[in-house]
Amino acid sequence: MRPGLVVLTVSLALGAAAPADATWSIVAVDPATREVGVAGASCFQRVEVIGGLVPGRGAVAAQALSNLAGRAHAVARLGEGRGPRAILDEIATEVWDPTPWHTIGGASRRQYAIASLDGPSQETFTGEGTPGWSGGATAPGVAVTGNVLIGEAVVQESLARFVAPAPEACEPDLADRLVGALLAGAEAGGDRRCVPELGALSAFVAVAGPEDPPGAPSLRIVVPYEGANELWFVLLRGFWPKRGTADENPVRRLVDVYRAQRPEACLPATMP
Repeated sequence: MRPGLVVLTVSLALGAAAPADATWSIVAVDPATREVGVAGASCFQRVEVIGGLVPGRGAVAAQALSNLAGRAHAVARLGEGRGPRAILDEIATEVWDPTPWHTIGGASRRQYAIASLDGPSQETFTGEGTPGWSGGATAPGVAVTGNVLIGEAVVQESLARFVAPAPEACEPDLADRLVGALLAGAEAGGDRRCVPELGALSAFVAVAGPEDPPGAPSLRIVVPYEGANELWFVLLRGFWPKRGTADENPVRRLVDVYRAQRPEACLPATMP
């Protein structure tokens, strides 16, 4: 085997093993209740691994070519009371996260979103090597990011749904807004590698109250994808995307589970 082919094979295998290679996500905090939350969806398996929560402190999402060490470091720094900008100045650098010899990885291939109650503040980071469409947007207490998306509308519609005015009859809490924002991203097209009817293969939402133990949020809903995770699946998906119907869309399935668990939920006014 030629050396170049060896490098290509190893690089593809490493990329296949990395979770959440394309995703949109929302991290948010509520200063009034001191709840923190994260939600995300991806045309990849186990998207829930991107999220980290620190009860009473903040939330992080680590995606694109996900660096779970970066997610863990951000969680630790949030626990110390560090703000999002200071955290990104550490983990989103080639000094902390250098590009390896096989060119797969490094800070240029990462994407982060962090929201903190210590401010409150919010920040996003999208490395210059992150495949497009990729980018982020913020509003007070919320940060939305995405990569390999149908277009910028996925991020913008997610943010708009999160900050939408409350319905006249009720007041949405943090979880309601996260679920609504995630669905808005799916309705805008989601991950471009999935067929439009699906928009993603897995989805999740998690919210922790200030008294929740670490790792045990009050709300956690995961809609997994049970398909294979081998290299052949990743390659085939590019040529023959998994088919499905709107009823099988993981984000819509998550909304159904959420409504069943929380019949009193007050979803944003613009949510169908």
